[in-house]
Amino acid sequence: MREVPIENKNIYRTLLDNIPQRVFFKDMDSVYHSCNKPFAQDLGITPEEIVGKTDFDFLPSELAHKYLEDDRRIIETGKPEEIEKKYIKNGKEIVVQLLLIPLRDEYEVIFGILGVYWDVTARKCAEKELQEANRRLQEMADTDTLTGLSNRRRFFEDLEQELLRIQRYGGALSLAMFDVDHFKGINDIYGHQLGDATLVEIASIMKATARGTDFVARLSGDEFIILMPNTEIVGAVDAAKRVLKKIALTRITRNNRVIPVTVSGGISVSHGNDGSTAASLIHLADRALYAAKLSGRNRVKAANFTPINK
Repeated sequence: MREVPIENKNIYRTLLDNIPQRVFFKDMDSVYHSCNKPFAQDLGITPEEIVGKTDFDFLPSELAHKYLEDDRRIIETGKPEEIEKKYIKNGKEIVVQLLLIPLRDEYEVIFGILGVYWDVTARKCAEKELQEANRRLQEMADTDTLTGLSNRRRFFEDLEQELLRIQRYGGALSLAMFDVDHFKGINDIYGHQLGDATLVEIASIMKATARGTDFVARLSGDEFIILMPNTEIVGAVDAAKRVLKKIALTRITRNNRVIPVTVSGGISVSHGNDGSTAASLIHLADRALYAAKLSGRNRVKAANFTPINK
């Protein structure tokens, strides 16, 4: 077998011209000395035509300045870098991964820069699509399909996090649990379709009434709950009363008949050092809600069952 000398430059040229990566060499002044065919083709020239040129001969001034800054940084630090770059080509965003390597002579003196880049646009698009798909799946897992509020599972996650926060940093949080008054009667008399419409309307009111820092969720059926961070019992009661008032003023009609809708509410509160758990807070709020139902509905009661004037 005939031996091919490793020194043969044609071997390296053939290799460089047939790999998908774009390869170039610049001197200390960021002037091109050579490149492979794929790199030249991207610029619409031949490899021979790049000799003596700079990025300012091919690229918009702003982008060329950025590449010049990269070159100078590599020369100053003497360290290779891998950089992600974005630019617009034919109206489309292109993303490339750029590897810049300082070249040294036998005395370890830097005499230029070797650059290698490859198009990662397709991979970035795939990653973005995957992230969006995961986000939608997570949203579906966290959201009540009827009302668009957080569901029970997500609410308990948020509550646990808030409990950990006040246990570590102090403060208070309150829960306001709500239940639609005589909801079974609405379903029985007007049908489940109108019952669902009622729940959607109530959810919308609660979300609009809540503060930006509050967490609103549908626990199940006609039960809703609002988690209010940094809120003592008095503030929670006032917030719950505003919800009750707005819901009582809501007009849901069927066949020209106005269907009265009210809710009852129960409040519980936790401080960081009182040993509260998610289960105990829910239990206390549920007991207060039950007391509000027994005392006439369309009202709010706190966990200690202290009467609260409407």
